Amino acid sequence: MSSINRKVQFSICTFIMAAFLGCATTPAPRPEKYYPKLPSGITTVEAAKEDLSAHLKATIKYGETYYKSPVQDVEAKKKYIRERISRLDWTSFQVDDIYGEMTIWTRSIPVNGDRIGIPFFPLFYEDLLEFDIVLDNDEIKLPSGVRLRFSNAEGQRVADDLFFIQQALKKKQDEQLTLFESQAAQYRALKVKPTISEEQRRLTVQANAVNNQKDYTAAIDLYKKAIELDPVSCPEAYFKTALLYAQLQKFNNAIFIMKQYLMLEPEAQDARSAQDKIYEWEYMVEKKRKN
Repeated sequence: MSSINRKVQFSICTFIMAAFLGCATTPAPRPEKYYPKLPSGITTVEAAKEDLSAHLKATIKYGETYYKSPVQDVEAKKKYIRERISRLDWTSFQVDDIYGEMTIWTRSIPVNGDRIGIPFFPLFYEDLLEFDIVLDNDEIKLPSGVRLRFSNAEGQRVADDLFFIQQALKKKQDEQLTLFESQAAQYRALKVKPTISEEQRRLTVQANAVNNQKDYTAAIDLYKKAIELDPVSCPEAYFKTALLYAQLQKFNNAIFIMKQYLMLEPEAQDARSAQDKIYEWEYMVEKKRKN
């Protein structure tokens, strides 16, 4: 065989091997993003929660950014985390000390009346109003930074159930604003506005106190209790509650509450500021969705 033929054959073999190796090392494409739809057979929020509970009992894993752990040593950190999650039915977990991320494989995440009981960072259903639900590369990223990860088709059904609850909450808010407008109109028509009761005053004073201590969640709960006693006699509670929701970056809830305040007090001195806050929060909502 001539040297020319040997060179040609060698070149052909080299090309074939390079092409084969190139195909073998080409990474598999990432799964497409799954945008949820309303789940079939689900007609009520309670049914969605029951279905959600059933699908979260399949073995899944979730990860969370864990920057604030008081323990730095990896083994000590594992022990610290194990003690905190001892009540869970877990199988194993990993701690990535570079990024401070904890990953836990668990057989069950409890679904409660007002939240999904993810340890450390429970997902309250009202938080579903604050982000778009997307299953991306088999995981759902929650507002808290927690990522629910799925190794099978359970993720799509969980996304659908969460989407159903989210849409139900949005519809409920719209209905509440419509009903509240009637109450607010009656309030605006009164020549003598109602005064707050002593119990409302007690609750708002307490809310102001814990707000000053930066316990924003507790302050919101107290302001909302004051509002529940009489939905029109304490407009200022709406204004402060909206600001606190924004402080927690729950901008959709902040917008909803501030709209109620403006229905009650459209001519208030801070009405212009209140409306500008709504514009600001609407921008923040869109920004969070793009991220």
